[in-house]
Amino acid sequence: MKSYLLAVLLALTIFSGGVASAQSIPLHLSNLMPQYGGVKKTAQLLFYDQQFLTDCDSKFPDRKEAAAYFQAKGWQFLQSGDPNTAMKRFNQAWLLDSTNAGAYWGFGAVTGQRQQHDESLKYLLLSQRYDSTNKRLLVDIALSRLNRYSGNKQVTEVDQAIKELHLFLVDSMNTKQHVSAYANAYSHLAGAYTIKQDYAMAWKYVDLANQSVPRTVRDELWYKQLKRQSPRK
Repeated sequence: MKSYLLAVLLALTIFSGGVASAQSIPLHLSNLMPQYGGVKKTAQLLFYDQQFLTDCDSKFPDRKEAAAYFQAKGWQFLQSGDPNTAMKRFNQAWLLDSTNAGAYWGFGAVTGQRQQHDESLKYLLLSQRYDSTNKRLLVDIALSRLNRYSGNKQVTEVDQAIKELHLFLVDSMNTKQHVSAYANAYSHLAGAYTIKQDYAMAWKYVDLANQSVPRTVRDELWYKQLKRQSPRK
């Protein structure tokens, strides 16, 4: 818990407009930031990195496979509620293979949880660059845009999110996705249409979300707004 609070306080302190000041990140906390916070590592840390890489070289056929292993471990920790350890594993995956899409996706997921939405979108788009076949990523990119809208009030963020969510739904007809991905896409569309004050469409996607996974939409702020502005009889 202490390390988590440190990470959050660190993030709130060093991020301004989504840009980190590498010089202000303490070295002992740099592994809690994407790409190690961009800090210049000491000779000792570089030595530890080389030890890690050498150890992986002895245990895996190649570094891409090692990176795939560590990014998968990162997702396991993130899904179990440990974003700090997850970030460490995503960093190790990135160190092994700077083109590993899963590591960038992980960076985007953790920074999104930390409410660093500019950073989150940046890393999600990098993940998309390295793996354009990952359609599930569109749902997270759209959510990141909707979160950014809450701060910058740029309607273009909402319009782009709607396009990406519909693209996911169309493309996923040919690539079977987990039911939760559909539920999340429907939920985000409902939120986006609420922002656009298209309440009929919002209710349509609320129903689709809850039909996919019951109680997907429950206490979101936009849902409360929808019920106030367009109550069902």
